[in-house]
Amino acid sequence: MILVIKMLMAIAAGILIAKPLFKSSRQSIEPALDGLSDNPKETVFTALGEIEFEYNMHKLEREDYEELKSKYQLQALDLLDEEDQTFDREIEQQIKKHRKRKKD
Repeated sequence: MILVIKMLMAIAAGILIAKPLFKSSRQSIEPALDGLSDNPKETVFTALGEIEFEYNMHKLEREDYEELKSKYQLQALDLLDEEDQTFDREIEQQIKKHRKRKKD
């Protein structure tokens, strides 16, 4: 009886270990980013890193890799551009405050 239980446990463990190896890379080509961060910039750059890692581990095909990389790079550029615009507005506000104080 103990032998049967040991065999069943070994089979179950083998199935659990081998299951991820047989999953299709097409099932989920998007990186798992749920609950990572409230910071969109951090999320996008993390996704880019995961895409690169998965491609190098041969879990993503080249077409999927290029598509996802392009998508997230565009998002990263948009976020960085938005950040630059915000920074420029803050600088302009500081300059206006400084000039106003200088006049007074």
